[in-house]
Amino acid sequence: MTNSPSDALSDERGGMPSASGIESLFLCKGKFLAEKGLPDIEYSESSEGTIRHALAEMDMPADEIDDPERARAVTNAKLAVMELKGKTIQGEGYLLKEQRMWLRDSKGVPFLSGKPDYVEIVPQYKRALIVDYKMLYGEHSPAHANPQLFTLAALVMQENKSIQECYIALVTPLLEPLYSVSMLDRETVKAWAGKLHNLSKAIQNPNAPRVAGAKQCKYCRALPFCPEARQLLNETMDKTIEEISKDPDELGKAYALAAMYEKFAASVKATVRTKLKEDPDSVEGYKLGRGLKIASYDTQKALEVLRDRDFDIEEMDKFVKLQERNLIKAWAEKTGLTMAKAKTQLRDIMKAHNAVEVKESTARILKHTPKKED
Repeated sequence: MTNSPSDALSDERGGMPSASGIESLFLCKGKFLAEKGLPDIEYSESSEGTIRHALAEMDMPADEIDDPERARAVTNAKLAVMELKGKTIQGEGYLLKEQRMWLRDSKGVPFLSGKPDYVEIVPQYKRALIVDYKMLYGEHSPAHANPQLFTLAALVMQENKSIQECYIALVTPLLEPLYSVSMLDRETVKAWAGKLHNLSKAIQNPNAPRVAGAKQCKYCRALPFCPEARQLLNETMDKTIEEISKDPDELGKAYALAAMYEKFAASVKATVRTKLKEDPDSVEGYKLGRGLKIASYDTQKALEVLRDRDFDIEEMDKFVKLQERNLIKAWAEKTGLTMAKAKTQLRDIMKAHNAVEVKESTARILKHTPKKED
């Protein structure tokens, strides 16, 4: 096999499209060239998603993860994979995790790549299970209509010629249902690979159409520079919230675009920040202020330093912030209760002593598609 084209390049994708962005390229073929040469924009939610993916890949025990939502995401992801294995490949195989693969044309030339979160191949049954984790809240295409998963299947089946059945699963550990799954045969995947090859050529056309939309624009680096995206945003901005709120469909569309507005604002801020770093006079009327230095202390080591300097327990109690997850774990170990029961008992006792205040968090807005009546 020839070396992957990313060997000599800092971009591991070699400047080619990847499976993770394939759905947005089908929706907007002009996106690929529009993003060329533009820097990546770091969004807080994408960073959080990366952290959760890494914890799942490392198979991190839930009781070693301080953040409760991260722990829930990782725990549910593991449960989903175990269920999926029993329902699909029905056997133990060998694993591939976060390994970049290349889709090649009939001449062996690569034109697209992808890095599956989880692949398990069972050679004796000629089956494979491909899992893609979506560790955050949001709207995601189910497995049977998910271009990213279809593309990952094409990659896995091209590299493993013996596979005849490929199960693709989208795992959404913070949503219901926990996962969706579909089975693809080799002929279906081969036909999809052909579509991908045609797409890879279409997106290289300088005149490829740009089509704005909430899904394809959400993480597009060209968002702040795209006339089509601005036009879409302006169409909504021309209406008042009173007008939009009278029509459920219009309100739903406006909400779908809300993330696009947020990304547009974040993109503009990131662009301004980058330009000011490169040239302090590049943005009229603005300059970069001094960044704050934020310290993060290791609690155990810091308390040792304070003890060595004669701070007593009462003084140190003022500095200690209790984390509920650590408290629940300690309570469970002390009482022999399960984590769930320990959490309930801990809260009840602490409430009785006015030692805790439990507040309900703001409810998230989730995508909901009503079931059609027969």
